[in-house]
Amino acid sequence: MYRKFIARGDDPEKVREARLDLGDVFGLMADWQEAIALYDEVIASTETLPNRPLLGRTLSRKGFIRHRMGENTGALECLSEARDIFSELGNDAGLSGVMNNIGTVYIDLNRYQEAVPCWKAPLPLRWAAVPKRRRCSSAATWV
Repeated sequence: MYRKFIARGDDPEKVREARLDLGDVFGLMADWQEAIALYDEVIASTETLPNRPLLGRTLSRKGFIRHRMGENTGALECLSEARDIFSELGNDAGLSGVMNNIGTVYIDLNRYQEAVPCWKAPLPLRWAAVPKRRRCSSAATWV
């Protein structure tokens, strides 16, 4: 279904989202090379049709897959670039997730001292990303 939609190419923005989603499907099936190829297509498309949020999400997912492939240095490159984009955009939820993944890569590289700050940094970000309405009700139940 994704491939047919991509082949039609009606809306370039939706086609890029479809490629990203299809990459996720291949990632779940552990067909990592196909996932990376689709992510690379999305990344390349952001050079001609810029979309920073999409680029950040794509780099984050590519970094996650590269980590699963055991390519920790490449994973750090992708995740670090995604971190910078999420930070620039003020995307606390994206930044929180990517920091967690960077910490996990550091653990696999036996760089424990660098992992801990990556896991501590997202805590206030996650709390800030929760809508105020939910924070109030959650805080009331914690008392």
